[in-house]
Amino acid sequence: MPSLTIHLYAGNKLRPNGSQLFFTGCLAPDAVTPWQVKEHAHLRDREDRNAELRKLEKTIPENDDYANGVLFHLFCDYIWDNTALKNYKEAFGDGWYYPYRDQIYLAGSYIYHNDKRIAELWDLANDCPPDSYADSAYKVEADVPELISFHRNWHMENNIGPSVAFSPEYVENFAEFAVESFKKWKSSESYTLFF
Repeated sequence: MPSLTIHLYAGNKLRPNGSQLFFTGCLAPDAVTPWQVKEHAHLRDREDRNAELRKLEKTIPENDDYANGVLFHLFCDYIWDNTALKNYKEAFGDGWYYPYRDQIYLAGSYIYHNDKRIAELWDLANDCPPDSYADSAYKVEADVPELISFHRNWHMENNIGPSVAFSPEYVENFAEFAVESFKKWKSSESYTLFF
């Protein structure tokens, strides 16, 4: 799972003129707790994650921006988990978790403080009223506003990047790959990512 700011960064590449609901949806799945429930909500405990993403996609109307933001979040996690996270864990070995978390926070902080649009998107999502997505096809059973407010405030107060492991160039390449892959995946049911 990339940092929330990386999710916003990729979401902005997919939909530069996206709605408040779309960008809120790009953040929402990470509000789920505890981690065991989050694993299930992110489809990580499924044998065929791509097939589960396809099933989810079929339940989401094209005009449901919030649910489409959630779908893109889960799709980005699928790619990140099978590339960036997998490679980091293999290179670092035992004890990888906390250093990894530090690196994605560094990467997110750098983006926030060096890309004005991303700071604006954090503000936009922070101001999104929960009743505006109450009727979405995808329900996130968690306190989404609390997650967004906490992380937005953290980013405002912490200018600590960039990351060595996930440099700005790395994040840029990831976001471009995620967006292009998502477009192909959405346009063709036979398109599958292989890791």
